[in-house]
Amino acid sequence: MKNIVIVAALALGASVKPAHSDYFQGGNNVYKLCTTGLETSFSGGFCLGFVMGVADNIETMVSLRDEPQCIRSNVSARQVADVVVKYLKDHPEKRDRPAADLAFLAITEAFCPATTLLR
Repeated sequence: MKNIVIVAALALGASVKPAHSDYFQGGNNVYKLCTTGLETSFSGGFCLGFVMGVADNIETMVSLRDEPQCIRSNVSARQVADVVVKYLKDHPEKRDRPAADLAFLAITEAFCPATTLLR
């Protein structure tokens, strides 16, 4: 019986393959999560957390380059998420790419046009 369980576990593990092994989240998945129930659901929490993580990363990068803060202090996480969702909605042809890259582009284009991060 133990051998059957081990074989079944190995077969199941071998059949599970990530959609893309190069990144954790694709644009299509993040777009779906960010457009379904932002206010109260797990999807909304995931979306806001994901976007805040990318935004924090951008702020760290500009700080390390001695550039001024990009995202104004009065900008909410929801506002940044709206910018990312709009970018994903406006660029469906890019949504198969890594979501972090797409969120990075959306946020820097909207809030950090003077940064050297895109050069």
